[in-house]
Amino acid sequence: MLIITRDFDNNIKDGVESTALLACVSSLGKSKKTLALQMSPKSSYTILNVINGRFTKQSIHDIYSFEDNGLDSLLMNAESNTVTEETMNDTVSPILDNNKLDVMKQSDYPKILDVFSESSIQNILNYLTNSKNRLYDHVYIYLPLDDTELYKIVEPYADTEILFVPQKPVNIDKYMTPKTFVVLKDYEPESKFDLQYLKKQLKTKRIYTIPWNVGYRDAIISEDLLSFVHKNRKDMKGDDNFTFISSVTNLVSTFVLGKEQIEGKIKEENFRKHHLDTIVQAEGQEPEKTDDLPENAIQQVKVTKRKFFRKVETDEIMINLKHNDIQMDTEE
Repeated sequence: MLIITRDFDNNIKDGVESTALLACVSSLGKSKKTLALQMSPKSSYTILNVINGRFTKQSIHDIYSFEDNGLDSLLMNAESNTVTEETMNDTVSPILDNNKLDVMKQSDYPKILDVFSESSIQNILNYLTNSKNRLYDHVYIYLPLDDTELYKIVEPYADTEILFVPQKPVNIDKYMTPKTFVVLKDYEPESKFDLQYLKKQLKTKRIYTIPWNVGYRDAIISEDLLSFVHKNRKDMKGDDNFTFISSVTNLVSTFVLGKEQIEGKIKEENFRKHHLDTIVQAEGQEPEKTDDLPENAIQQVKVTKRKFFRKVETDEIMINLKHNDIQMDTEE
């Protein structure tokens, strides 16, 4: 699965940090072979430094600093050769063994397309999305928001897009696609601009959060995000970082479902919200819980209405989740 990440403010620091966090949770929390790659202009903020910068500066950097590796090396190779597993392994910086977590060092050029051809980028993307010999389960590619030319090349290969957005009303319409998820940065649930409010303002229900968390901030400053995620990945309810980790894990879990299941889940959630919320329940009575169903399943819902000095009335509602058909039978 290839996932594009972009920051609404075009803030490289925020985009890189958030992308690094999702990559760590994919690898450590969901056991997915993960690659993190940034195609932003050369910057002092890099995914490699955020994830494990302290260790990188002490060892990996010394080993690789005079070798031909990173995104520039991969692009140069892809100009004239077929990208292979060997090519990838020669150019990534391995954080965890066996491709469990790899990071591609950023380009040294201000703009990639000024130096490398569109076909070289496409050759790399073709390899990363080829299901027959796929090396990674999750590939995160951070793109600058203002580089529309680069975005148009990568977008057709993406299964999902993530837009990191500040916790305030903003106009994101031009960046939204059918496969875009909005992620609120440094989310504070006590703010008046909470999740429910912003769902209406941003005109989407596909909103997740990265809560503000002091432990996460400290890990970013210390350039040791990998250790933070590893230590807290199995936190239980009541632990200091449980809300933070569970919120990010919930976002990543959506991708684990796969593209078709994501689309099916969204359609099912929208249907249930629109139709089942209109059913009048008797006072004190809760709706029956429903399990996740395939798109073409038939769901039967019973609603019982009890009135004083009258018989019990039961409505049986047959719902076809594929065609959105509803049939109602009433028993007295």
